[in-house]
Amino acid sequence: MDFLPVRAIHEHYMLCRSWFENRETTKWLSSPLRLGRYPKVIHEKLITDRRNQVFFIMVDSSPIGLVGLQDIDRIDHKAEIWYLVGEDHCRGKNYASQAVGRLNEFSANRLGLVSLYAHVSVLNLASIRVLEKNKYQYVGRLRRSFSVNGEYQDLLLYDWVPEFNRNEAKMQVREESDEAGSSS
Repeated sequence: MDFLPVRAIHEHYMLCRSWFENRETTKWLSSPLRLGRYPKVIHEKLITDRRNQVFFIMVDSSPIGLVGLQDIDRIDHKAEIWYLVGEDHCRGKNYASQAVGRLNEFSANRLGLVSLYAHVSVLNLASIRVLEKNKYQYVGRLRRSFSVNGEYQDLLLYDWVPEFNRNEAKMQVREESDEAGSSS
Protein backbone atom coordinates (compact mmCIF):
# COMPACT_ATOMS: atom_id res chain seq x y z
CA MET A 1 0.00 0.00 0.00
CA ASP A 2 1.26 3.47 -0.95
CA PHE A 3 0.07 7.07 -0.88
CA LEU A 4 -0.32 9.41 -3.81
CA PRO A 5 -1.00 13.11 -3.13
CA VAL A 6 -4.39 14.20 -4.45
CA ARG A 7 -4.04 17.16 -6.81
CA ALA A 8 -6.43 19.74 -8.22
CA ILE A 9 -6.54 18.06 -11.63
CA HIS A 10 -9.59 16.79 -13.48
CA GLU A 11 -8.84 13.04 -13.16
CA HIS A 12 -8.33 13.31 -9.40
CA TYR A 13 -11.45 15.43 -9.03
CA MET A 14 -13.60 12.95 -10.97
CA LEU A 15 -12.43 9.97 -8.89
CA CYS A 16 -12.95 11.81 -5.59
CA ARG A 17 -16.34 13.01 -6.82
CA SER A 18 -17.43 9.42 -7.54
CA TRP A 19 -16.68 8.51 -3.92
CA PHE A 20 -18.00 11.69 -2.27
CA GLU A 21 -21.28 11.53 -4.19
CA ASN A 22 -21.92 7.97 -2.95
CA ARG A 23 -23.97 8.49 0.20
CA GLU A 24 -23.10 5.04 1.55
CA THR A 25 -19.39 5.83 1.30
CA THR A 26 -19.69 9.25 2.94
CA LYS A 27 -22.46 8.79 5.50
CA TRP A 28 -19.98 8.95 8.39
CA LEU A 29 -17.98 11.97 7.16
CA SER A 30 -18.31 15.50 8.47
CA SER A 31 -20.44 17.93 6.55
CA PRO A 32 -20.16 19.25 3.87
CA LEU A 33 -18.44 16.09 2.59
CA ARG A 34 -21.41 13.82 3.29
CA LEU A 35 -24.05 15.89 1.51
CA GLY A 36 -23.98 13.81 -1.68
CA ARG A 37 -22.60 16.69 -3.74
CA TYR A 38 -18.93 17.34 -4.48
CA PRO A 39 -18.52 20.49 -6.55
CA LYS A 40 -15.11 21.27 -7.98
CA VAL A 41 -14.76 24.29 -5.67
CA ILE A 42 -14.84 22.00 -2.59
CA HIS A 43 -12.23 19.72 -4.17
CA GLU A 44 -9.95 22.65 -4.96
CA LYS A 45 -10.31 24.07 -1.44
CA LEU A 46 -9.70 20.67 0.15
CA ILE A 47 -6.56 20.11 -1.94
CA THR A 48 -5.05 23.60 -2.10
CA ASP A 49 -5.59 24.72 1.51
CA ARG A 50 -2.21 24.58 3.30
CA ARG A 51 -4.00 23.30 6.41
CA ASN A 52 -4.94 20.07 4.61
CA GLN A 53 -3.02 17.14 3.17
CA VAL A 54 -4.98 14.53 1.25
CA PHE A 55 -3.67 11.30 -0.25
CA PHE A 56 -5.08 8.51 -2.35
CA ILE A 57 -4.67 5.11 -0.70
CA MET A 58 -2.99 3.09 -3.46
CA VAL A 59 -3.19 -0.71 -3.66
CA ASP A 60 -1.48 -2.43 -6.58
CA SER A 61 -1.06 1.00 -8.25
CA SER A 62 -4.81 1.71 -8.09
CA PRO A 63 -6.50 4.29 -5.86
CA ILE A 64 -9.01 2.65 -3.52
CA GLY A 65 -9.72 5.46 -1.06
CA LEU A 66 -8.52 8.59 0.68
CA VAL A 67 -6.72 9.47 3.86
CA GLY A 68 -6.11 13.00 4.99
CA LEU A 69 -5.21 15.57 7.56
CA GLN A 70 -7.29 18.69 7.98
CA ASP A 71 -6.93 21.79 10.09
CA ILE A 72 -3.19 21.22 10.42
CA ASP A 73 -2.09 23.57 13.17
CA ARG A 74 1.59 24.34 12.63
CA ILE A 75 1.84 26.31 15.89
CA ASP A 76 0.44 23.66 18.24
CA HIS A 77 1.51 20.79 15.93
CA LYS A 78 -1.82 18.97 15.74
CA ALA A 79 -4.33 17.95 13.08
CA GLU A 80 -7.54 16.05 12.53
CA ILE A 81 -7.26 12.77 10.60
CA TRP A 82 -9.94 11.34 8.32
CA TYR A 83 -10.18 8.46 5.88
CA LEU A 84 -12.52 6.59 3.58
CA VAL A 85 -12.33 3.48 1.45
CA GLY A 86 -14.12 4.46 -1.75
CA GLU A 87 -14.03 1.13 -3.58
CA ASP A 88 -16.69 -1.23 -2.22
CA HIS A 89 -14.65 -4.38 -2.90
CA CYS A 90 -11.78 -3.05 -0.76
CA ARG A 91 -13.77 -2.46 2.44
CA GLY A 92 -13.10 -4.73 5.38
CA LYS A 93 -9.63 -5.66 4.15
CA ASN A 94 -7.55 -3.64 6.63
CA TYR A 95 -6.61 -0.93 4.11
CA ALA A 96 -7.97 1.92 6.23
CA SER A 97 -6.04 0.66 9.27
CA GLN A 98 -2.83 0.42 7.28
CA ALA A 99 -3.35 3.89 5.81
CA VAL A 100 -3.98 5.44 9.23
CA GLY A 101 -0.83 3.80 10.60
CA ARG A 102 1.25 5.16 7.73
CA LEU A 103 -0.29 8.62 8.06
CA ASN A 104 0.46 8.60 11.79
CA GLU A 105 4.15 7.94 11.03
CA PHE A 106 4.23 10.57 8.29
CA SER A 107 2.56 13.13 10.56
CA ALA A 108 5.00 12.60 13.41
CA ASN A 109 8.22 12.05 11.46
CA ARG A 110 7.81 14.35 8.45
CA LEU A 111 5.41 17.05 9.65
CA GLY A 112 6.48 17.11 13.30
CA LEU A 113 2.92 16.82 14.59
CA VAL A 114 2.60 15.85 18.24
CA SER A 115 -1.12 15.10 18.32
CA LEU A 116 -3.68 13.73 15.89
CA TYR A 117 -7.37 13.50 16.65
CA ALA A 118 -10.49 12.06 15.10
CA HIS A 119 -14.16 12.13 15.87
CA VAL A 120 -16.35 9.19 14.97
CA SER A 121 -20.05 8.36 15.31
CA VAL A 122 -20.86 5.91 18.08
CA LEU A 123 -22.49 3.74 15.40
CA ASN A 124 -19.45 3.62 13.09
CA LEU A 125 -17.92 0.50 14.61
CA ALA A 126 -15.55 -0.15 11.69
CA SER A 127 -13.96 3.29 12.09
CA ILE A 128 -13.69 2.88 15.86
CA ARG A 129 -11.79 -0.39 15.24
CA VAL A 130 -9.45 1.39 12.77
CA LEU A 131 -8.60 4.03 15.37
CA GLU A 132 -8.18 1.62 18.28
CA LYS A 133 -6.04 -0.73 16.18
CA ASN A 134 -3.72 2.27 15.61
CA LYS A 135 -3.46 3.09 19.33
CA TYR A 136 -5.83 6.05 19.32
CA GLN A 137 -7.21 6.67 22.79
CA TYR A 138 -10.83 7.49 23.58
CA VAL A 139 -10.80 10.94 25.20
CA GLY A 140 -14.39 12.13 25.19
CA ARG A 141 -17.89 12.37 23.77
CA LEU A 142 -19.72 15.15 21.96
CA ARG A 143 -23.39 14.52 22.64
CA ARG A 144 -25.97 14.77 19.86
CA SER A 145 -23.52 16.47 17.52
CA PHE A 146 -23.84 14.37 14.37
CA SER A 147 -26.98 13.89 12.29
CA VAL A 148 -27.62 10.84 10.10
CA ASN A 149 -30.97 10.83 8.32
CA GLY A 150 -32.30 13.44 10.74
CA GLU A 151 -31.36 11.46 13.85
CA TYR A 152 -28.75 12.92 16.15
CA GLN A 153 -25.96 10.73 17.45
CA ASP A 154 -23.03 11.22 19.76
CA LEU A 155 -19.52 11.59 18.39
CA LEU A 156 -16.62 9.92 20.14
CA LEU A 157 -13.35 11.82 20.25
CA TYR A 158 -10.06 9.91 19.91
CA ASP A 159 -6.49 11.12 19.89
CA TRP A 160 -3.05 9.75 19.08
CA VAL A 161 0.12 11.14 20.59
CA PRO A 162 3.36 9.67 19.16
CA GLU A 163 5.46 10.23 22.30
CA PHE A 164 2.81 8.60 24.49
CA ASN A 165 2.55 5.58 22.20
CA ARG A 166 6.34 5.11 22.05
CA ASN A 167 6.66 5.32 25.84
CA GLU A 168 3.77 2.91 26.30
CA ALA A 169 5.44 0.39 23.95
CA LYS A 170 8.76 0.73 25.85
CA MET A 171 6.98 0.14 29.17
CA GLN A 172 5.29 -2.98 27.79
CA VAL A 173 8.65 -4.37 26.61
CA ARG A 174 10.18 -3.62 30.03
CA GLU A 175 7.25 -5.30 31.84
CA GLU A 176 7.56 -8.39 29.61
CA SER A 177 11.33 -8.42 30.23
CA ASP A 178 10.80 -8.13 34.01
CA GLU A 179 8.26 -10.98 33.94
CA ALA A 180 10.67 -13.18 31.97
CA GLY A 181 13.47 -12.41 34.43
CA SER A 182 11.36 -13.14 37.52
CA SER A 183 10.14 -16.52 36.25
CA SER A 184 13.62 -18.09 36.24
